[in-house]
Amino acid sequence: SLIQNPEVQGSLVAMDPQSGAIKALVGGYDFFLSKFDRSTQSFPLLGSNFKPFLYAAALSEGVKASSLINDAPIVFEDKSLEEKWRPRNASGRFFGPTRLREGLVHSRNLVSIRLLRDVGIEKVRDYVQIFGFPKETLQPDLSLALGTASLSPLKNATAFSLFANGGKKVEEYFIEKIIDRFGELIYKKEDKIKRVQAIDPRISFIIKDMLKDAAKRGTAKKIKELGRDDFSGKTGTTNEAESTWFTGFNSSLVATVWVGFDQPKSLGSREFGSTTALPIWLDFVKSNLDNIPKDINLPPDGLVSIRIDKKTGLRSEPGSKNTVFEFYLEEFSLK
Repeated sequence: SLIQNPEVQGSLVAMDPQSGAIKALVGGYDFFLSKFDRSTQSFPLLGSNFKPFLYAAALSEGVKASSLINDAPIVFEDKSLEEKWRPRNASGRFFGPTRLREGLVHSRNLVSIRLLRDVGIEKVRDYVQIFGFPKETLQPDLSLALGTASLSPLKNATAFSLFANGGKKVEEYFIEKIIDRFGELIYKKEDKIKRVQAIDPRISFIIKDMLKDAAKRGTAKKIKELGRDDFSGKTGTTNEAESTWFTGFNSSLVATVWVGFDQPKSLGSREFGSTTALPIWLDFVKSNLDNIPKDINLPPDGLVSIRIDKKTGLRSEPGSKNTVFEFYLEEFSLK
């Protein structure tokens, strides 16, 4: 027989971000070949799938979505790293002064590293615990910006649910009720859903809006195949493409996909979250699209929208053409 079982593994978790109900869970290629559940028992590095959490921390510290950060070569003399570090973007190119939104939309590594340095590593490590990251597992150096943090796919979906539901922490659950063969109710989950406001709903909205742009014109633009404009998404690729991710969501569904080897090694120099995990996510969502309500995405109170110059990130001058509207927390709005 020419049939060969794949060595590459993967997992998928889909959940309702409003209730925490798990809608689908796949732990690997074949349960009978491997009973190891990669959706709950593995903790791969997140790569760029971590960046939305970093950006949320930055917004909480007063950094604006229009703030300019230089996307340029740099060599870091980081005492906690063994040697000089010369990070680069996946494309190998550098783009100069870049608005924060564009840094996330296009997943620019140099923007994220400088952002982490400017906000402060300890502040970011403290803030992202809200999403379920144990602080002791977070590298206390600048490599954190590129996703040296790890979560199981299940916990990653739960973390992203805070961007899907307005900043509320929900507890995921698998079973709603159990009925025996006689129709008797054996178990029923409590009707009350535990939802705690964990992050500022305005920050949740801005991150969701940034990742909606990523789905329109950035690293997640394959989402356009759905013919819908209400999904947000973020790719993730670690060094050497040992772990690849895609997490996409709207207010009714969060689904995360991981692809990689059980014993970490490169998937190949041409593999990214957009080429491995995103197509799987698309197939899953396409098959369920009619059952996923479309978002009505209204900004929460306390946000202001200002027309800015795309290049400078400042208020646009009357008659300017190269402009766009940007959202701001009212206390950190442009002067």
